[in-house]
Amino acid sequence: SYHYYAGRIQVVGCQNPTVITQSASDITTSSAVLHGVVSSHGVSPTAYYFEYGTSTSYGEQTAYQLVPSFFVNTDYYPDADISGLSAYQTYHYRIVATNNCNQEIVYGNDMTFTTIPQDSPPTSPCDPYPYNGDTGVSLYCNFSWNCTDPQGGSLTYDLYLGTTENQMTL
Repeated sequence: SYHYYAGRIQVVGCQNPTVITQSASDITTSSAVLHGVVSSHGVSPTAYYFEYGTSTSYGEQTAYQLVPSFFVNTDYYPDADISGLSAYQTYHYRIVATNNCNQEIVYGNDMTFTTIPQDSPPTSPCDPYPYNGDTGVSLYCNFSWNCTDPQGGSLTYDLYLGTTENQMTL
């Protein structure tokens, strides 16, 4: 008589990867950088990719990448640049990984980011020096403040000295 076994073979002493989805960065009107953590638990090769889309169905994914072999026993922090996104749209994303252990696919937690709207105004200036109302400031001081353009463009300013806008312009 013949005996057949159909199903998945469980490899004893082998551990599937674990993954954590981290916050996205460098978000613009049409792109973002996705971040995650992959723990291979000593199993190589371990492959990962990111899924993303406008719902938890995702629909898009980055290319499969391999965790470099020198990270097989420690956490690896991959990222992926994605582009072609729509402005002012919320996107869902997560990291996904698998290895040769039991070939199970493990999914990171779902996270979201929203691309910035087209033609967003610059952020309000902050951290000025000298501060409004400062006294005893040298006549030869350097004026400074922080401000950014969400689209990454350059900014120019009019700086007024006096109590009204029609005072001396620098």
